[in-house]
Amino acid sequence: MSDMTTDLTPPFTSRLQSSSSLRQEQHLTMLESLPDATVIMDSHGKIVFVNKQTEILFGYPRDEMLGELVEMLLPHRSRDSHVGQRNRFMVTPRVRPMGRGLDLYGMRKDGSEFPVEIQLGPMQTADGLLVLSSLRDISDRKAAEAKIQRLNDELARSNVELDQFAAIAAHDLQEPLRVISSYTTLLQMRLDDKLDDKCREFMGTVIKGTKRMSDLIRAILDYSKVGHHGIKSEVVDSAAVARTAVENLESQIASVNGSVVIGGLPAIVADPVLIVQLLQNLVNNGIKFRSKDRAPAITIAARETEHEWVFSVADNGIGIRAEDTARIFALFQRVHAAAEYPGAGIGLATCTRIAERHGGRLWVESTVDVGTTFFFSFPKP
Repeated sequence: MSDMTTDLTPPFTSRLQSSSSLRQEQHLTMLESLPDATVIMDSHGKIVFVNKQTEILFGYPRDEMLGELVEMLLPHRSRDSHVGQRNRFMVTPRVRPMGRGLDLYGMRKDGSEFPVEIQLGPMQTADGLLVLSSLRDISDRKAAEAKIQRLNDELARSNVELDQFAAIAAHDLQEPLRVISSYTTLLQMRLDDKLDDKCREFMGTVIKGTKRMSDLIRAILDYSKVGHHGIKSEVVDSAAVARTAVENLESQIASVNGSVVIGGLPAIVADPVLIVQLLQNLVNNGIKFRSKDRAPAITIAARETEHEWVFSVADNGIGIRAEDTARIFALFQRVHAAAEYPGAGIGLATCTRIAERHGGRLWVESTVDVGTTFFFSFPKP
């Protein structure tokens, strides 16, 4: 420790000797072994101690820093303003980060700059106030943040391009489908008395196929929009939203003698259009996958937990096998044949996206031949 002691200015050595909590050698050993650069200055801003990491970080030998103003370690453009900041800190000294929310830089002996994070802490001594500064080079962190920002910017541009592509593709794909369906229908009408049953069946298959493709394109476009469009959050009466979703399915519900009960639902912060879509998809699932032995009965309810609202949409349909419950949320995954239960295999994937975009999640509990309950959560404001 003798070499280290000779590097310290006499005032600082005497201040450490006056400490009643630790002996001088313990103080020095602790400060010297800190992993970050450590600089101690007096109330006039003069450096009274630096550790080995400070020498490594700034490129100065220790004796060139001791006794100098701490501003020597800052870029020239920051020195004048730092003097005022330093003086204000001395008036109300407390442990805190320096320049919260600002980009801070240090300057090495060779004039090169680097981003730095600084923590300040006052030290009351018998001879007055000292300030301990802990400095950390955050160049790697800043480089990583810049890379992430660059990737996020590229992703945002890609999303915009994807939205544009989806809209154009949806329009361009829908148009030939409409032509095929329309002209097939016209041919069917014009040649009706000349067609045999097999020809009518073929034309019917064409029309049904174009409708399925059209529905699939719309579903893909809806899925894309949920992923890339911004959430328009507002306070939503979820009971009113649920009623809208049920009204949108009124004819389908009536056609199978179904019923939907809406329980007491809370106000939440969400995008009302997306919540209608979410509930409508889940209620429609209950109608579609109904039992042949009973009319579909669906209940929409909610319960409160400490941090979130958990909604449920329960039905008395055919249920889902345990081994299928995970894959039904993936795109284009179907458990049943399309001929028996038509659909694009995108509805639940879209519901999952809607829940996740609101900071929640979607999951399912089901018993075969008894029914299925879908749950989705929304964080409380």
